[in-house]
Amino acid sequence: GQLADSAAMVSALNSLQADRSAVSQLQQVPSLRQYLDENRSNISALEGTTGFAPDGVNQLDLVDNLFQSIRSGIDVTPELQPSLGNLHVPLAKLSLLEPQFFLDRNHPARGVVDKLTQLSSSANFPNRALENRVNKVIDNIVDNYENDSTVFQTAHDDLDKLVRQQETARERNVERVVKAQDDQEKLHQAQKAVDKILRTRIRPPNAPQAMV
Repeated sequence: GQLADSAAMVSALNSLQADRSAVSQLQQVPSLRQYLDENRSNISALEGTTGFAPDGVNQLDLVDNLFQSIRSGIDVTPELQPSLGNLHVPLAKLSLLEPQFFLDRNHPARGVVDKLTQLSSSANFPNRALENRVNKVIDNIVDNYENDSTVFQTAHDDLDKLVRQQETARERNVERVVKAQDDQEKLHQAQKAVDKILRTRIRPPNAPQAMV
């Protein structure tokens, strides 16, 4: 039978990316490749095919492995897991159009994945404002990525700003905690000094116990 080549698979992913209900269903199955295989008869670009060309399969497997890691092996807050799952199809399409992007550490899509993983750490949550801003970046990729990867560059720049803002906020929080602890220690030392003076100058029974 005829195998679906990369072009046919990209066309299939285009239709899938535009169907939010299908994307939601995708998150309930182990892999995108399995979803495409099971729904081949319902996707016009894959009708009449009996499988996928080896190069396309390899690229889908790489992306499937990435998202399996995000779901299970990486500290990702539950608030953002569904949104991150929405990137499964765009990244799969990118891997078919630009097969070398996984190997290119300077590719903006690689940076998007790294920064999203960093921002999605449970240490940053609950944080509704951050959640909304990350969701907005992801939605922009899902809505606008067709075949021009500059969409990922825009997303990378936006996420980079969020990462720097989070780092600044974290540093300020640490400084506040350190200052609070320092103030508590100063107060404790002052109380000890006062107690020492009182014990030296006012000794029972010469002074009322309440005063001491």
